Amino acid sequence: MMVPRSLIRLCTILLLLCASATARAQAAAPTSNKKEAPATTRTGTQVLSDLLYVPGGNAEQTLDLYLPTHLHGPFPLIIWIHGGSWQYGSKADTVPVDFLPDGYAVASINYRLVPRHIFPSQIYDCKAAVRFLRANAAKYNLDPQRFCAWGYSAGGQLATLLGTSANVRNLEGKEGNARTSSTVQLVVDFSGPSDFLTMQSQSPPGDMLDHNAASSVESMYIGEALQLDPALTAAASPVTYIHSGEAPVLIMQGDQDQTVPYGQSLELQRLLHKGRVPVMLVPITGAGHVYDMTPLYPTVLGFLNGHFKAK
Repeated sequence: MMVPRSLIRLCTILLLLCASATARAQAAAPTSNKKEAPATTRTGTQVLSDLLYVPGGNAEQTLDLYLPTHLHGPFPLIIWIHGGSWQYGSKADTVPVDFLPDGYAVASINYRLVPRHIFPSQIYDCKAAVRFLRANAAKYNLDPQRFCAWGYSAGGQLATLLGTSANVRNLEGKEGNARTSSTVQLVVDFSGPSDFLTMQSQSPPGDMLDHNAASSVESMYIGEALQLDPALTAAASPVTYIHSGEAPVLIMQGDQDQTVPYGQSLELQRLLHKGRVPVMLVPITGAGHVYDMTPLYPTVLGFLNGHFKAK
């Protein structure tokens, strides 16, 4: 049976119309699942985007700075370090802008990512960001003596390393403002690993992750299997540098974490106590590695105010 040409033309037109509608829908659809920081639309907030904290650097070495305009500074500063296994994420992810009404400025930083860049590139960038912010504290109305590093997961490891490795020259890098201090006065660690050499031994029963494998995210961060070079692995572990007089630490982690063993937080707490560093560990009962951070903000605010507002 021969199909009429008019019917063929009609079907062709319908197909073209459908294809056009699909293309328009795809063009209008979001191309990324990145969570944008809501402070960009808030009143009473000045947002300075894509500040380059390394001279001659790239987009991975930029930060966004959120300043409360309804209060007078200089402001204590939260330096937010995103998670993502040192491989993913950006400065737009889960930025704690809820602290702006309480008089805190917030800087959210990018840093170079694995696998193109391995340790110590990430801590070099974090320290460079701190130095940039301190060197420009007067310009941005920040208090250079009230800096808090706060991170989640991989960002928690970097935040804690910022706190414990103050004045460790091998971790400073040369990425700008070399004569400015990279120290922070407080650390908030959400679910970050602290001792890569003990992660596997602390894994809970039934954990399917092999942290020591060359393909693990931790090994990719180091650049080789964790146990292959214990000295290198220890150099990336915040517990290695614990010393008296360093920044107080607030640790929060789900006690059912199957990604970063909860024993990491217990070990960090124990060693900080031993080093006479003020520390508070708050377990998130029943939580795994991923959880809603917002209900934990009052605890973080109490920690910040307890140390910063007194000044």
